[in-house]
Amino acid sequence: MVTDSPQSARAVTVHVDEWLFGKPKLPPEIMAVPCEDRGQPHQGMSDGRLAAAWSGVRVADHAPVTVVLGVEDGLSGLQGDPVLVISDESSAAVIRSLSESAERLEAEPTLVSTLVGSLSRSPDPALAGYLATYLWLRVPAPRRVLAAELLLQMLPSSSVPGEAKEFVAQTAVLGFGGFPAAVKAEVVRHFLDLGQRQDVWCARAGYAGLAKIAAFDHEIIGTISPETLRALGNAYREMVKKGSVRRNEPLEAALGIAFE
Repeated sequence: MVTDSPQSARAVTVHVDEWLFGKPKLPPEIMAVPCEDRGQPHQGMSDGRLAAAWSGVRVADHAPVTVVLGVEDGLSGLQGDPVLVISDESSAAVIRSLSESAERLEAEPTLVSTLVGSLSRSPDPALAGYLATYLWLRVPAPRRVLAAELLLQMLPSSSVPGEAKEFVAQTAVLGFGGFPAAVKAEVVRHFLDLGQRQDVWCARAGYAGLAKIAAFDHEIIGTISPETLRALGNAYREMVKKGSVRRNEPLEAALGIAFE
């Protein structure tokens, strides 16, 4: 940073030493990075996302920062606005590593399978989060089967935080209606297995995936054997009784799970 304070609480001047990813054709040497203090919201972005992006960073002359900018308008903010600003070296190293992975995927998209496979050998929650988002948003419809398979592969991994496993499960079934029958059966099998595990987060993910499928594909649910349904029902009831999961009435109705 080359300023001791924001310019009218609207921008912080940053000298650009290096672009890690998404380098423009004519990269500027100096940038005015939008900011926001909570008392004076940025025009067009009054929901606090800019303030959250700068949270924990002290604006000071010559202080090094790593800035992640939005490349388009979306959930994380507006194009060109910072999504995240960090000043500590460990977080900067994570961003650098993710940037390198993103560059590799941009150059060779088929590497996504290799990167997902690496999560089981070298747990990396940051990379897992990036890959889950990549498989959700960047993989085209014709490759949704591959995306589902890779998301299910990474779901039980310790790289995926427990609270994120349900999101990964629900993302895996996007486009489920267009999957071949054999793939549908394999996806359901994965969720049935997860739903019977003792790990609460995995079990929740299994229930979430099955509930999502049951909402629009009753036929595939009907192929589950009575023995498997009974085992799943027992595991589910036990989790509910322990208070580990909340009752999921649509799931109970679809799978015939009853409480006495």
